[in-house]
Amino acid sequence: MIRLLLAAMTAFLFLILINIVQAHDGHKHSVMGVVVEQKDNKLKVKTKEGKVVTIVLTDKTKIFRVEYEGTKKLSFDDIVKDARVVVDVGNGKEPLTAQELKLGSTIQK
Repeated sequence: MIRLLLAAMTAFLFLILINIVQAHDGHKHSVMGVVVEQKDNKLKVKTKEGKVVTIVLTDKTKIFRVEYEGTKKLSFDDIVKDARVVVDVGNGKEPLTAQELKLGSTIQK
C-alpha cells in the first residue's frame, strides 16, 4: 500500500514539474501562417487556425529566406501578401515583436 501511494505521489510530482519546466521563459515562440497585410512596421499573419496575429517589425528584425544555395537576406519590401512566414516572436508576450522572420513561398490562388 505504501509503495502504491509513493508511486502515485511520484507520478503527481513529475506531472507538476513538467508543467513548470514548459512554462518558463527562455525558449522561442513562433507564429506560422500567411501574410494578410504589411503596413508601416506591422505585419498581420493569419494562422492555420484562422486567427489573425499582429506582429511588430523593427530595424533589428532579421528577414531571410532559406534556399538551396543557403540563406538569402531580405528586406521589409520582400514581404508580400499571401507569403508564408514563420516569425520568431521571442518570449511570446504582447506586443509581439519579430526577432526573426523566415519567408516562404506565396500561396497560389
